[in-house]
Amino acid sequence: MVKCSMARQCPRAILISFNLQKEKMFDKSGQWIHLETFDDFDNGLSELIDLWSSAATQTVKESALAHFKEDLDAAVLTWIDNRAKSKKYASIGKELAEFEEALK
Repeated sequence: MVKCSMARQCPRAILISFNLQKEKMFDKSGQWIHLETFDDFDNGLSELIDLWSSAATQTVKESALAHFKEDLDAAVLTWIDNRAKSKKYASIGKELAEFEEALK
C-alpha cells in the first residue's frame, strides 16, 4: 500500500494500491512531488499522459491530474507579471486542456 494525497479539496490522505511506472510524480511514500520549474511541468505533462495510459487506478490518475493542475495554477500566478514565462506556462496549460478534452 502506498499513501497518495488528493488535491487540497480532500486534505486527508487515502491508502491506495498501485504500481508507479514513473516515481518522479510521487515520492517513495506516495506523496506528490510539487512541480516548480518549467522543465518540471514540461516533463510532468508527459509523465501524466503516460500515467493515464498505464494500469494505475483511476484514483491515482485523478489525483495526479488534480495535483498537476493545482501546481500549474500556482506557477501561472507566480509568473503573471513576466510575459515570457507566462506564455510558456500558458502553452503547458493549453496542452493540458487538449489532454483533458481527449480524456472525455
